[in-house]
Parts: sequence; structure tokens; C-alpha cells
Amino acid sequence: MIAVSEAEILFRAPRPYWARGYFHSRSTFSYQPGTLFQLEQTNRPTFDDSLHAPLLSYALPYAPEAWIAVAEWTGLPSFRQHSQSELGSALFFLPERRAWFDKVEREGEFLRLHVRCAKAHAEGLIVRGGWWLRHGAPSSFEARVRDGEARIGIPDEWENLHLYLIGPQDEVFDYHRQDPKGSAGHPAIPMTKEELASRTDAAIRSVQGGEGARVEFKPFIHLSSTKATEIARTVIAFANTEGGDLLFGVEKDCSVVGIEIDVMRHAPRPTPSLAECVEKYAGAIVSAIKDNVAPDLDIEATPVVIRNHSVLVVRVPRAATPPCYDVQSKRIWVRRGSNNVPADPAADLPQLYARASRLEPPIGSLGQLEV
Repeated sequence: MIAVSEAEILFRAPRPYWARGYFHSRSTFSYQPGTLFQLEQTNRPTFDDSLHAPLLSYALPYAPEAWIAVAEWTGLPSFRQHSQSELGSALFFLPERRAWFDKVEREGEFLRLHVRCAKAHAEGLIVRGGWWLRHGAPSSFEARVRDGEARIGIPDEWENLHLYLIGPQDEVFDYHRQDPKGSAGHPAIPMTKEELASRTDAAIRSVQGGEGARVEFKPFIHLSSTKATEIARTVIAFANTEGGDLLFGVEKDCSVVGIEIDVMRHAPRPTPSLAECVEKYAGAIVSAIKDNVAPDLDIEATPVVIRNHSVLVVRVPRAATPPCYDVQSKRIWVRRGSNNVPADPAADLPQLYARASRLEPPIGSLGQLEV
């Protein structure tokens, strides 16, 4: 039971389990930060393969798969079908309007943070946090909020950033966290103009050169569709070979079609800006890769503009501890030209294990992975 002012909301369910968590502003649930209460059933519901069939109903819009319709109804940007943790749950979100980051923007060597707050919390707000390189020590900072703004000096070379809005009673009102894999909070703070120009030029060269051993083109892929498995397969193949770039919004014939129409179509209501939609999609892609590929990889997702279209570049590094494999199927893939092919047990696997400084596979590992 949750008390809200003088009202009470009562959930009843057999053998329920309560969970709660604090969410930053601009989350899936609200523009303001707040607390999410989740009422889970002990026994999760089961689903059959019929949800992969088209949704055909007189009263409902057509969908090529029922899962796609479910994803649109729930408004969850990264819907993972059977493995979605919220299935079988009742969600209740309580937004807070005490204080939050309204806007985060870059101005040369500074970050300008626009803060909105209730009058009762307007005094004494500070922003604390830190930035650091991927393998470096963090550098901390502090800035006071004055007239609804705070400014923080920050260098060009940072890769990780944490921002926390804190009150004088140690209340954490809002936060923003960002690393090369994505951001939690506001849309990712853009890289410098020079960095973005370099990434854009590299993407343009990839489009001009066509698909190959280190480049693959994809249209927009809804993560609840069966085609989402192709993403993990390509990431695994790239990581097990020489790394590579996945470009979403480019067709096989090198025509740039962009992802802007699809990301806006699948955005929750009210519809956020195009930049926010693309950023949410980038985060969902990275999350799906992390859920389906092991071991973990340092994936970078960068939105760029090519021929007036939004294109998402997902950069996959060469794996340091191969072989990478599919978490669900345990399959291992490698790259052959522009194709993903199953790893050859005799030719590919010894090389992959040797790369990881293991001249022989660990005992039992080949019995768990399929090739």
C-alpha cells in the first residue's frame, strides 16, 4: 500500500514482491526524477511463440509481431520480449518536483547546468561529481547553484562523467551519468566539434566504401523483433576478428535513409526531441548488446548526420579476451569479408584462445559453447 497525501492506493496480488528504485529526470517514466515502485508476481508469466506472429485484430492496429505492439503500448524503449524484467508487474511512479536538472549543455570548456526547483529547496543547492578517462583516476568538482544555474570547468578529453544535484540535508535530488556506452539522465553531452567531425568523416568513408570486414549497414531495427539477434551476431563476429562499425540508417546498397522517422514513431508520448529519441535508441542498442554478448565489450554508440539523415554508428572493439559468444545460444561467430560465419573449431578457436594468452582452451569451455 502506498500513501499519497490523503489518498491511498492499494495493490492486491498473490505472493507479491515489492521493489523500489530512484530514477533520474528524463527517464522512461517522467521528465522529473522520482521513485518507481514495482509489484512483482513470484511466478512470472509464460509466453508462447504466438507473440512472434502478426497482430491481426479488428479493433487494433496491425503489427508484424505482437511483441512490437506490446513494446509500443508499454512505451519501454528497450523492450526485450520474454526477458523483460517488468513482465508480470504493476508499476507505479511517483515524480518529484523538488529540484532537478532541466538542461545540461556544453559551452567550450564549461558545462552549463540549468536547474529547476521548488521555492522551498532553492537555497543551498550544489552540484558535485567527477570526470575521468576510461582507465584513469577521477577528478572531482563542486559548483553552487545560483539563479538556477551552475557552471563546471571540464576538459575535452573526458570519457566518464558523473553529476549529482545535492541539497543541504544531503538529499540527492537528481543525477546524470555518462560513459562511452551511453548516458543515464539527460541526453549524452556531445563530444567536441573536432571529435564529432572525425567520427562523421569516418562514417562517410564507410558509406562510400560499402560493407566489408569491418563495416556493416543496418536499417532501423526494433529491439523486440526477431531481427535484433542479427545485431548480437555481428557484434560477436567483429569482436572475434578485427573489430568494426555497425551503421544504423544505411541500406545494403549504401543509400542513407536514416533512423529519424522510426525513432520518433516508437518514442513514448509526449514525444521528446529527435536528439533525445536517437540517444534513447543508442542506449537501448548498447543495453541489448550487453545483455546478449559475453564477455563484456567497450561499445561506443555515436549519432552522426550524413546527407541530412540521422545515422547511429556503433563501434565494436577487437575483443581482448576472446572468444565472444551469444549468451542465449552460446554460439561463436567470426567475420569473413562482409559475412558473419560460425567459428571453425579447428582453425578459428585456437587463434581466439591464443589471442587471450591461453594457448589451450579452459577445461570444459568447449562443451558449453557451440561452434
